[in-house]
Amino acid sequence: MLTQIALDRLISLAYMFHVERATWWRDLLVAGVSELELHVSDKVISQLIVYATELTLWNRKINLTGITDTKEIIVKHFLDSLVCTKAVRLRSNDALLDVGSGAGFPGLPVKILYPEVELTLLEPSGKKTAFLHHVIGTLGLEGALVVSKRVQDFSQDPVNHSKYTYATSRALSAAEVLPFIPPLLAQEGQLILWRTQPLEANSGFCGFSTVKEMIYRLPFGYGERRIVILEKQ
Repeated sequence: MLTQIALDRLISLAYMFHVERATWWRDLLVAGVSELELHVSDKVISQLIVYATELTLWNRKINLTGITDTKEIIVKHFLDSLVCTKAVRLRSNDALLDVGSGAGFPGLPVKILYPEVELTLLEPSGKKTAFLHHVIGTLGLEGALVVSKRVQDFSQDPVNHSKYTYATSRALSAAEVLPFIPPLLAQEGQLILWRTQPLEANSGFCGFSTVKEMIYRLPFGYGERRIVILEKQ
């Protein structure tokens, strides 16, 4: 577990990297979570700044995200990831599987906000999983596992069956996720999908039923999004 002293040192390093940028990120995050009506502590904001700093540095070497504008990264990755915590009520014994996690979204911001949740980040790219391991170690997050596999392969292993309370996916289409998630979820487990459009009727719900759809607007005029929550039957 990351101590407050260690966290303060990391924040100091982040500020030394670029004081003005770190301050600007803090202002963006604080204003953004306020606009989304989320309750986020100063410690969480500080951890997100360290995460954003590492993402920016690594993104210069490997392609972690196609978005390079720092304001867009804060809004479209960090703030958008946290929106799901308005749609579901996470508990300390919940297990969350983030499918196609990429650079850690939405799984890592959710884990930072709810550190008691057990998190598995599923990402087949070796370069991206190296980054995920680095961020988890830098922030001292406990109960966060990185698995370098495709969801198709992960779903076939009985060890992973009925293990997760929630599964999330932002980067993959519904068709790439839906067929493989049911064995991984506990009874009445839920799949949370980020969408720009309604879920197509011909997607094939694969044993899921829709329990909630939340339409929201990203802060600072970045457009409308929706989260669809499907429950395992």
